[in-house]
Amino acid sequence: MHRSGTSLTASILKQCGIDIGSNLFSADQHNRRGYFEDVDFLEFQRKLLRDSCGDRQPGWIDWGWTAEEKLNRSYWENSRSEAQDLIYQRQVKKYWGWKDPRTTLILDFWKDLLPNAKFILVYRFPWDVSDSIFRIGHPYFLDNADMGIRAWFFYNWHLLDFYCRHSDQAILFNINSLLQKPDFLGEALVHKLGFDPESMTRLDSKTMIEPGLMRQMNINSNLVQGLNKIAPRYAELLGLLDYHSDLPSNRNFDAPLNFSVQEELKSESEFPERYLLSLYSQNLQQERQYAQDSKVLGERLHYLESALKVYEQSRVTRGYVRLKRRFFDRFQK
Repeated sequence: MHRSGTSLTASILKQCGIDIGSNLFSADQHNRRGYFEDVDFLEFQRKLLRDSCGDRQPGWIDWGWTAEEKLNRSYWENSRSEAQDLIYQRQVKKYWGWKDPRTTLILDFWKDLLPNAKFILVYRFPWDVSDSIFRIGHPYFLDNADMGIRAWFFYNWHLLDFYCRHSDQAILFNINSLLQKPDFLGEALVHKLGFDPESMTRLDSKTMIEPGLMRQMNINSNLVQGLNKIAPRYAELLGLLDYHSDLPSNRNFDAPLNFSVQEELKSESEFPERYLLSLYSQNLQQERQYAQDSKVLGERLHYLESALKVYEQSRVTRGYVRLKRRFFDRFQK
């Protein structure tokens, strides 16, 4: 899922010696260290998902998510030759790949074209993803407060389903745990997926993972506790991900192992978490407004303090000039 630490994961893979492309999507204010996304794959998958969603469905089509939560995969067959061209241009390299969260919804398409490929699958806590999406500040995310967490569910069901069918070719891990065990990924590439350790660069985990790099909400926060009570399907899916994961989270969520995505997909009116997330979104916006107001007031205060110093200095200067004139008047007399 987007905002789940995929850029950090891709940066680690790049440091390991995997070629993830030369024409990468530029960094911006939402990801200052860079996205590490091959633009050719990014644009190809964007188009594929847009075509799969159609134009009339409400949602965030750029991510392949609509309120209906369905993809028309019949369009994909016509794109196979374009996908094969992307592969052909890169397969001369020993270790190569690409990063784009959208790939999560297209994994079987790529598995068919690259039967021996290895898949690095990462997940993050749903409330942390939702919080991160709110902080982007896009009006759509703020007005449709439950969109982010519903997309998290949609994406991670695809992730889990694929991993359960192809776990021998994939690594599944929780990004929160990776922050605590930064050497895990390099070791898993070698010991589980069979990468040649001699061909891989040794990682300096201290430079890769900065303290406080990703926000993590307190498990006892009102949002987390509220979501677990009124919309337990997110914690249940998280529990399933942890159950199957090569590096699970350190949270203990009891998940029924017969939990079925088909049973849990709901209609538009069945999302009680919408109101809770709307309140949370409004609070974040208020905090942001308070921070902006505080910054403006701080700048004004600094200006007034500077102006006061100038004024005081000018008073001293004017007093000195008057004394000097008086002295010279007396001296001349």
